[in-house]
Amino acid sequence: MHTPLRSFFSRNTRRPIVALAIALSASFITGCGSTTIVRSFPVPAGQYPAAIEAVRDELRAAGYTIERVDAVAGEILTTPKTVAGLATPLAPENRWPAGVAADTLSNRPRTVRVRFRDAQDISMPPAEGQAVIAEVDALIWKKLSPGWRLETETTIRNLYWIDPALSRRGVNGATVVPLKRDDAYATEITKKIAQRMKSLAQTNP
Repeated sequence: MHTPLRSFFSRNTRRPIVALAIALSASFITGCGSTTIVRSFPVPAGQYPAAIEAVRDELRAAGYTIERVDAVAGEILTTPKTVAGLATPLAPENRWPAGVAADTLSNRPRTVRVRFRDAQDISMPPAEGQAVIAEVDALIWKKLSPGWRLETETTIRNLYWIDPALSRRGVNGATVVPLKRDDAYATEITKKIAQRMKSLAQTNP
């Protein structure tokens, strides 16, 4: 015989548990293989403007907002995008089980930066009409707050401490600092941009 309380939990928890298991299984299946890190792609001579458009389109398709486009210096930068793991199941960043778990617990924001350099001298910005090399960086960020000692991956083992000196100095705000690079996601973005460039070249030979 089922009690009302037992029936309530059986009806209302079964679907979330099944969904959670499916999401974890899917992320494991898609992310269990080894991946070669490739964060750069070539831009043929005369294709630099098309490359800028391809990068902007791909980043917007991935849910990022473009913060800055500097064609002269050769840089495109996004604003932070929060990825919450299982709470954002459709996010393209959800491909690696460890990352999905950490994002679920920590809601870690990401930014993407694409830098274009002269193919003949990578210390120089892109030259008009010349071949270019593009490099993609995906960064995961974390928030540091005075009084909190944060664990690098999850919030479970965070500690809180009190520093009277900071309080007397009025230091109470939080600071966002880079945690690590997400080379796996940068590789995925790089491949998609390169594929978009290839499609553009075939459409407009």
